[in-house]
Amino acid sequence: MTAPAFHPDVAAPWFRARAPLGIDDTMYFAVIDPVSGQVRWESVPHREADGIGGFLRLFRRWGVTRFAAPPARAQTVPGLWQSWRAARRASQPVAPSAQWRPGGAGVALGRPPISVCWFSRAQTRALTEQAQARQVSLATLVFWALHETVMARLALSSGGSWFYPVSLRGALRLPSEEHNHAGGFYVTLPRRLSAVALQQHLRESLRAGRHWWLWHQAHLVSRLGQAVVNRIYRRLVSRHCHLGSFSVLGEWWLGTRGTLLPPQALLCACGPGSPNHPVANGMMITNGRLALALRLDPVLGLDDAARDACLAHWRDVLLAQCPPSENARQTGPQKQGVTHSV
Repeated sequence: MTAPAFHPDVAAPWFRARAPLGIDDTMYFAVIDPVSGQVRWESVPHREADGIGGFLRLFRRWGVTRFAAPPARAQTVPGLWQSWRAARRASQPVAPSAQWRPGGAGVALGRPPISVCWFSRAQTRALTEQAQARQVSLATLVFWALHETVMARLALSSGGSWFYPVSLRGALRLPSEEHNHAGGFYVTLPRRLSAVALQQHLRESLRAGRHWWLWHQAHLVSRLGQAVVNRIYRRLVSRHCHLGSFSVLGEWWLGTRGTLLPPQALLCACGPGSPNHPVANGMMITNGRLALALRLDPVLGLDDAARDACLAHWRDVLLAQCPPSENARQTGPQKQGVTHSV
């Protein structure tokens, strides 16, 4: 069979399906000046781009021409039945619908309602070394710390499921490099587990290609038209609550000279989240420094201070993995909706 000239952006109809329900699909992108502590925000609708694609769009706006993005790892698109069989062999237990601690009537007033923090190069190196000592990736260690935070501060349930996006760049050919080149899978986690156990869960799903099975499903349904996608999405949002989605933007290197960015700029991004994926977040390394972002859906009823506290807890769980010499915090001024450099 002849391969298509272009693959469709199968995620776009699902993000467009949010609009009739009043659910936002905006991704936010942070430009952090670690010297002044200032954070500038840009936005791109998820229906138009994935996280990498959003940065590629913004780089053109900012005049960034010298950069190295995370390498594309996917190579070929497996067939529908091959993906289905592989996914069946690696099926996950059904996760309980997430139950949340009462949040009250708090309202996040930050614009955007996102908290960010960033780490020094020494701390990022120390975290990477601690991850290697456990034989896990830094992304897995950060994901593990996020799950620990959500279980400790937000969730009442005995565990839950996370959506784990996977970049399909290198295998998919879309009309624009900005479009959504992504699949993913759900991973069901108990309330407590080790980073090593989490890595094993992720590896099993990746080896089985469960991210491709989800892509094929989205492709099949999207061919039925936007109205059908809208009806299915409405049912999915109301039937089950997951913990959230863990977004990894990978490691980037970029030159800032002659651009609209601060000389030592750090970048991060945060997904939109939704009522049934209420914990949105982002992890990114820029020029050797890690940055994290956290956004909590209004369904949790938490204000800016509560969200900042959650991010601080996530940060502290990570720093606790480092030797004492790298664990010292560099305190700085605070402002609404932002947790400053550690």
